[in-house]
Amino acid sequence: MNDQNRYEDVPQKENKFVKGLKAFGSYLKFVFVDFFNSFKYNNMKLAAILFAMPGILLGFFMFAHVPTIRHVTVSYQSVDLDSKMDISVTEDTGNDYLLTIAKYNVNGKDYTNIEMQLNKPEITVANQDDYAVDSEAVPGKENQIATPTMSITQISTEDAEGNPVYNGNEYSVVVNLPEEDQSHVAKYMVFIFVTAKNNKEYQVGNYYSFTNPETVLNISSLGKSPYKYKAVVKAIAQGGEGTYYSSNLSEAVDITVNANGTAYAESDYDFIQYQGDYKVKSVDGGLNDDISKFKMTVNANGTAVYKDDAKNETKEGQLMASGTSLVSNELFTIHILPFDFAGISIFFLTLLGFLNVFLSLELSKKKNFGTVVKCCVTTALICGLSALYVYSIFATQAAIDRKENALVLASTTSILDSNAYVSIVAVLASCVFSLAGLVLAFINYDRTYEKVDR
Repeated sequence: MNDQNRYEDVPQKENKFVKGLKAFGSYLKFVFVDFFNSFKYNNMKLAAILFAMPGILLGFFMFAHVPTIRHVTVSYQSVDLDSKMDISVTEDTGNDYLLTIAKYNVNGKDYTNIEMQLNKPEITVANQDDYAVDSEAVPGKENQIATPTMSITQISTEDAEGNPVYNGNEYSVVVNLPEEDQSHVAKYMVFIFVTAKNNKEYQVGNYYSFTNPETVLNISSLGKSPYKYKAVVKAIAQGGEGTYYSSNLSEAVDITVNANGTAYAESDYDFIQYQGDYKVKSVDGGLNDDISKFKMTVNANGTAVYKDDAKNETKEGQLMASGTSLVSNELFTIHILPFDFAGISIFFLTLLGFLNVFLSLELSKKKNFGTVVKCCVTTALICGLSALYVYSIFATQAAIDRKENALVLASTTSILDSNAYVSIVAVLASCVFSLAGLVLAFINYDRTYEKVDR
């Protein structure tokens, strides 16, 4: 008879989560064991992995390569303190400056008291559109475009807290003009002026040209204190058989600079009152063809270019204020590198790193001598380009560390920062991995391999 009180022992069910973990652990064990066991059957696998590493390193650390490349400098200018030249400054009746060079050698002859006069361009009806002047009537065109008005503001975005973040270069410009005049306009031109330390206004650069009355201008050379800026706009008439000529200048509008442009430096406008092209007005030694061909250009940032057209020679000097006079020292170029190795080296290193990845797959599969030779070529190129890249970094740093005629970079006193070290380590590690893989490939390649045509 059946015993109704009898029961069977039923095993307790295993927790699904624990069961899943065990299965995943078994899978990982299988994968890793299989991976390591595969080295026994494919003696080229380690070489292939090592050879693929440059592609990973060079691409992954691009965030460090880019800022390092930007600091690398090919050449720079320095001042020759032994070439001191004194320049006295006087103001003429036209509120321009006369610059008198105490002594200078022009075409092999020393001249004293060379008085240089600002060479103002002659503004005519034909070229008036290029200058910040009111337009005069053009023959055959009796109607003038109305005088426009303008607003100009620095563009900004908001940060996470809603505070404005200004782009130092971008300005929104809106030009207002009666609708009936807009169809006769070919373009608009904005002229920008800066109030210098002598409280006089000087034009910054030439002009900014655009066709849409609502546009964004990229103005990189405006800075904050101590300079103030104004802008005027001019509507340029269309050419051809139209009856309209260009407008007068608009009323000047102030430009509020909330953030410096990228090209701005504190000394950019220190010498703006002297900027322009100068020609010889008089000289103690008497005027002749040689001295008459001597010219000088003064830039707002204090560099002066001396042009000896008789000798076909150009020299550049750096001006410094000395009381009511100026002192000019000749600039000369110091070459650090023959050309910029850094950018082109990283570009080709990245390409070669990616090529190494594909060659590593071929190396692991074929194991033949031909693939090893290809790997040898890419490894040699990687090592050569890496040497050029690292050399360019340390050559730039050496120029910064010089006691005399040292390189001065605006944003740093040393380019060997964390990015540079990461970049250098990544590049050198790429060489090491590639060389190690190449050595193993030469040791283990299949010497019995024969290509079979199928």
